[in-house]
Amino acid sequence: MMDYQDMLAYLGLGNAHPGGYAATLDMLKAISLPNPCKILEVGCGTGRTACALAKMGHEVTAVDIRSNMIEKARKRASLEEIEVNWVIGDVHQLPFDADSYDALIVESVTVFVDSDRAMGEYYRVLKPGAKLYDREMMAIQLPPDLKERICKFYGVQKVPTANNWVEMASKSGFREVSIQSYISVAEEMLNRSFEEVDQYQFIDPDVYTNPEFIEMSITNTELMFDTMEQLAHGVITGMK
Repeated sequence: MMDYQDMLAYLGLGNAHPGGYAATLDMLKAISLPNPCKILEVGCGTGRTACALAKMGHEVTAVDIRSNMIEKARKRASLEEIEVNWVIGDVHQLPFDADSYDALIVESVTVFVDSDRAMGEYYRVLKPGAKLYDREMMAIQLPPDLKERICKFYGVQKVPTANNWVEMASKSGFREVSIQSYISVAEEMLNRSFEEVDQYQFIDPDVYTNPEFIEMSITNTELMFDTMEQLAHGVITGMK
């Protein structure tokens, strides 16, 4: 049976996180990273952000648990003539040594997994003084019925508030934790930035004839509109 992550993989989306790729570009412009530096992207999907970082001159390693996502990411990098170290791996047990990376970037991954374990892994693989940048969904005031629908459809156990995310990162050891670029979904939809067309979106050929995909797409759209006043997103930042 298809789940939400399957749907994204079939579509080959490179902007399925909150705020879309426009928010990614804004974040990359706003953060100050030594150039070049060694960056890990966790949950890289089809590799759009990883390739953008590599174009900026950084040494990028990108990890995802889904081999079909990594396959599309490799294809993107080949067409863009970009070098990225693509790795299939689990966020709960990242296949990297401790104290390895100057920065770690995550976009809408931590909410879908065991968040405490993931945060612990982010902390472990970062070098002392390095920073985490993690854009995630955040609850504002979520009625029980909407929370149940979100958890069931997206396959998540909880929808943390901004304060919950700060507490979680702090408990994992991060210092100077804050939420940057916080915005409600409703406000974002009214003032959405221009979204660049993804020239390297590789859609599975049979996806639009798959009844499960069509049903999930409709449900996803309905849920987005029903919850836009109760959800926000922002970038959790913290230093090791």
